[in-house]
Amino acid sequence: MRLVLVFWISSALVAQSWQDLPVPLKIYLRISGSFGELRRGHLHRGVDLRTFGQNGLTVYNLAPGWVESIRGSSKNQGFGQAITIRHADGPRVTYAHLHRFWERKKLQLTFEIMEILHPGQSFHLIFPPKWIWVNPGEPIAFAGEKGSGVSHLHYEIEWPDGVFHNPISKSRYGNFDRSFPEIIAVSVDHDEVYPSSRKNSCRPQKEKEGFYRCSPLEVHGRFGFVIQVRDEFNSINPLSIQEAWLSHDQELLFHLRLDYFHFVESEKPEWLYDISKSSSSQAFYAVRLFFSGPGKPPSWIRYHAGGGKVDPTTWPVMEIHNYQIRVADLSQNVSVVEIPIRYRPLPPVPTKVSFPYQPGQKILYRKKDIELGSSPLEGPCSFRHFSRRPPRRRGLVAWGSLHDIRLTCASQKPTLEVCLFSPYKKRRGIYLGGSLQSRLYDEKRRAYCTHVRDSAGLYLADDREPPRVGVAGATGPLSKIQLYVPVSDAQSGVDQENVEVIFAGRRLTKKELLRWGVYYDKDRQAFVFPTGFEAEPRQDLAGIILPISLRAFDRSGNPSSYFHGLIEVAP
Repeated sequence: MRLVLVFWISSALVAQSWQDLPVPLKIYLRISGSFGELRRGHLHRGVDLRTFGQNGLTVYNLAPGWVESIRGSSKNQGFGQAITIRHADGPRVTYAHLHRFWERKKLQLTFEIMEILHPGQSFHLIFPPKWIWVNPGEPIAFAGEKGSGVSHLHYEIEWPDGVFHNPISKSRYGNFDRSFPEIIAVSVDHDEVYPSSRKNSCRPQKEKEGFYRCSPLEVHGRFGFVIQVRDEFNSINPLSIQEAWLSHDQELLFHLRLDYFHFVESEKPEWLYDISKSSSSQAFYAVRLFFSGPGKPPSWIRYHAGGGKVDPTTWPVMEIHNYQIRVADLSQNVSVVEIPIRYRPLPPVPTKVSFPYQPGQKILYRKKDIELGSSPLEGPCSFRHFSRRPPRRRGLVAWGSLHDIRLTCASQKPTLEVCLFSPYKKRRGIYLGGSLQSRLYDEKRRAYCTHVRDSAGLYLADDREPPRVGVAGATGPLSKIQLYVPVSDAQSGVDQENVEVIFAGRRLTKKELLRWGVYYDKDRQAFVFPTGFEAEPRQDLAGIILPISLRAFDRSGNPSSYFHGLIEVAP
């Protein structure tokens, strides 16, 4: 036991020293994707460093080591082009979404040969240990946008035991971040299902900088807290919090710190986030300040009393109990919210289905407007489903019921195929919280289908609100100015592959747009028109100001209004 304790202490110290190393890009540090933020089906295992729309920025190696592997994937999938460096003191560091490798090690030539051998496919080439050495400060690659469509550098550190650490430390920001996290909402999550009430959540009132107060919330049984926080400084896609504490009368009940986690834990985003109240397309996250899953709590939970859950059944009815939540960002700016809680007993809503399944069986279930099935189970599972009224969201018209699917298994959960019936295909899709999950329509079943593992809050909705186009414009010369057209959609999200551009009175084809290099920048939430383009080179147009119009679409097919601007063609 003593040796194990010494190992973990030394590992933590070494991890901290890795956080203090210089970043691999020699530019101003700005994060566009935070460590641990919600991605589809997993937590982000590294950080995304902004390159400010530039491809070709040099990526430098940080410590002595060797090239362990290179990876490639098809367009807009996976890491695109990536390299992994294994270091002598233990961790492996991965740099992804690259433009190309440094020529000296012949890695780029090797990568291009692999692309020829595996056209349109993913590959992972592993080199013998200590075969290709790299020194500290040596260039290894150039940042790009392969695999994502947005220029940035994905940077992650993984230790041999499968633990991922946040590569960016507090000291990296210094004293630049002096803004407090903004607390958006606080709600309670009951163990049982009770009739919905507006008194189960609140939007805190800001009394002064860093201090908020909620109106009294009502609870009806054992519950935990869920909090939504925004911190704009650390990321354009804002990670909610870095650290949180829940206390009652100065007694600590729960402590969360998100600076490392295991790979297995990263595959369970529902342990950290309330998926039904979170969205990754329009980034807002609802963090659970409790743990109710089976087995050992995840590594980001540093302390908990009773899993962070509170049992109010012994309280006098309608008596006020004050709770306090403190949240901190990466620079340890702390915001506080006071939450009065009172207990009002109510009978829970009975669940409609509850029965066990044994290993080897399949879950097959069908009701009036839902059908689901699974692969053979690896262990015993219990499954229950109930429906309720769907939420109201701007621009969305819900159709049918909201379905809560709760699956508890002794081993790994299977993937469920869930189909929600719709008599005809429309601008409709399956939504989870505020995020579109699927627009796949099965004509044979006459249903929209998606795949989930455990879901609370699936419902069908029609997206009837078009994308919003912001104000943007640019005049020449084109060789010096890039055109950014802001386009956002809070419902189904912007369709990044579907944009209509009219230049000099002619609608451009997809081939011409691809040649131009027009892409959607997720960081800026805008379509970007790179410099130096002429759809059909014509000398008679040199130095002439020409009109350009753009119309975008969301993933439900709704068109936006036209953006109109002017561009001067460079002579």
